[in-house]
Amino acid sequence: MIPVRPTSALVCLCVLATLSGVSPARAEAGSTPGASPSPAASPSPSSSPKPQVLHLQAKAEALEQQILALQMQSAPLELKAVQAAQQAAAAQSQLATAQVTLAGANARIAETTALMRSAQATLQWDRQRLAALIVAKYKITTNGTAVNALLQSRTLMDALDKVVSYGRVTDDMNTLVLDVRRNADQLTELQSQQQEEERQIAAEVDAVQTLHTQALQEQARFQRQAGQLTGRASTLTQQLEKVMVQLAEAEGMPAAKLAASGAGAGAIAGALPPFAYGPRVDDFPWGQCTWYVASLRDVTWGGDAWEWLAAAAAQGKPEGVVPKVGAIVVFGPGNGYSDIGHVAYVESVVGPTSFIVDEANSYGLGVVDKRLIASLTDVEGFIY
Repeated sequence: MIPVRPTSALVCLCVLATLSGVSPARAEAGSTPGASPSPAASPSPSSSPKPQVLHLQAKAEALEQQILALQMQSAPLELKAVQAAQQAAAAQSQLATAQVTLAGANARIAETTALMRSAQATLQWDRQRLAALIVAKYKITTNGTAVNALLQSRTLMDALDKVVSYGRVTDDMNTLVLDVRRNADQLTELQSQQQEEERQIAAEVDAVQTLHTQALQEQARFQRQAGQLTGRASTLTQQLEKVMVQLAEAEGMPAAKLAASGAGAGAIAGALPPFAYGPRVDDFPWGQCTWYVASLRDVTWGGDAWEWLAAAAAQGKPEGVVPKVGAIVVFGPGNGYSDIGHVAYVESVVGPTSFIVDEANSYGLGVVDKRLIASLTDVEGFIY
């Protein structure tokens, strides 16, 4: 199960196998379930390693420890970079929502402004009509114009009806003007409220935009710091590769044989040869993560990596979410791993949520490495 590695992936910590003719197996066939890989056999007094070999072995071990230390320093930074990226994504989503809300507020203000202009135009027109009616009423009720109205009317009742109608129309117009004015005042108040809402939403958009920018800056800063550490680790890894070649030559082992034995796997050309050092013969494909873990633990179930938790539980195997030495850690599909998940052997525990795994096929089919896992983000569980 080859994971899809992010650009900030940890530098592979090569597995150091002794080069004195001992098999690279971490656990021999018939080892007890859950037991840690057995150490390489000590050389007999008659075959004591040369001083040069001891020196190179010590140098290789020192380089390995330095690489692991750099990984442990860079892992929290990479975790912070991931968290910053998640914050940036959340801020981006929030920003999009706030911008949609702001656009809606702008649309409501535009609609209210159009209604207010229409109401103000209607108010102005009604005021003009009211003024004309007041003038007409004045003309027929003052300065003797009423006499002319009476003379021009066919009957007295016609004249009186005309005067009364002007008065009624004037009262109706006055009521209409007041209604329109009240409506215009309400629209003015609504516009003021909407403008305040728009101001608040715009301030929220600015704040979210600032948060998004800060999150991106923090992500870049953490990635840069982690990159500096992993760059140093990469340099040390190259030095380690050279030491392993020198160590092979010092023991009279050709580099080709070193590659085939799996020592320094992932660094010197190649994959491990087919082997099975578990207590039983299994059907897991050679070179896969399941194949390698099954060689370190007594795995009595089958299936792809992501299925191991359910398969082990069905056989009554204890499980949990706390890393423990000797446990099998199961990673879910995706999130940097393949669509069928990934499994590894917990070699040591660093903290409540961080641990070092021994695994295969993380950097290539049959390639064994050690890696620091800094969080439980992609972990589905542990099989104890």
